[in-house]
Amino acid sequence: MIRNKHAAAKRILTDGCLPVSPGACRGADNRACSANKLSGLTLTRPYPYSCMRFHAVAIIVICLTGLATHRVQAQTTLETLAASYANAQAVAIKAVNAKYAASAKALVKNYMLDDNMAQARAASDWMKRLSGPDPLSAADGILSNADSEDPLASLQTRYLEEHNDALARVDNAFLPKAQALQRSATDAADVDTASAAAGLVSQIQAKLGSAATSGLPSGDAEALFAPEKQPRWKPQSGTWRWEGALLTGSGDSEIQYDINLEPPFVVQFTMNIMAGSRERLEMDQVGVHNVGYQDKFGPDGGDENKFFAFKHNQPYHCVLVVTRKNSDFYVEGSLIAEGAGESKKVEKILLHGGDGWSPGTTEYQDFIIIRGADQIPQP
Repeated sequence: MIRNKHAAAKRILTDGCLPVSPGACRGADNRACSANKLSGLTLTRPYPYSCMRFHAVAIIVICLTGLATHRVQAQTTLETLAASYANAQAVAIKAVNAKYAASAKALVKNYMLDDNMAQARAASDWMKRLSGPDPLSAADGILSNADSEDPLASLQTRYLEEHNDALARVDNAFLPKAQALQRSATDAADVDTASAAAGLVSQIQAKLGSAATSGLPSGDAEALFAPEKQPRWKPQSGTWRWEGALLTGSGDSEIQYDINLEPPFVVQFTMNIMAGSRERLEMDQVGVHNVGYQDKFGPDGGDENKFFAFKHNQPYHCVLVVTRKNSDFYVEGSLIAEGAGESKKVEKILLHGGDGWSPGTTEYQDFIIIRGADQIPQP
């Protein structure tokens, strides 16, 4: 049908004809082209100005109809892809959950026999979530703890590994599909669909811990929130939880990642301060900190008058470029301030969701270290 409308538009431009009923638009000037048939409509060749104007409107309507139809089809494809992606995730996790629900049930019995009712309730609550209607929620609120001797903590650590592996397989399968849709929408100049597809691509890449957005070869980068790296983040205080590749700290909270990192290097991450104003990144002599109780943050050793004024519940992409001499801190691609340099090896990274003075909540994601880099990555 759209091909017929485009053919009609072409005929109007070349032959001056417009699909109308017989006798229309003849007015005082009774000249007309011979009757023709196109898509079941009679064509006339009118000369009056009113008919010429009507031709132009018809051309615009026909072309916009074609563009609108393409946009609807592309949006339908995006919705179908998003639904398939969500369904594939649910199916993959349901299989993992079924396996661990049986193990959790056995743990409940063992704890009851040992008269450890607190852990029996904890295992029972988790078993219910594993069997519940939202399979992905079974991972909420639990942290990997490979060093624990508690049977429930050990079981949940193994569960998180299989849970993340299952999601990674789904992500790897759907990433090329989302990228193909983004390219197709871009080629068609469909801004809305291309933007939405790009968002899905970014979401999947972040979950995979992709370094594709770093602007550097992937071998130079480490995605520290990748599924295989998450167990190495050790909570020191407060409440921490993983939701895919999103890490949230609440209260007077600190979490630690042990690392062997020589300068120069680049740290890039996205930070969303949901409550409070005492979020921090610490790495020996360098890092990012707030200004007292003000809603501002910037680099350690930097001029606090230049620090970035943030808004709550607004994600910010941050980059800290560290050399032995100094560090440059960027937010959303803009240089904010120069801070201290790092003169020795960094052995641990600390993140804070808040502290005792302001026990807030902060989300972190897309946390990437780029070794040997001394300048901001280019997109």
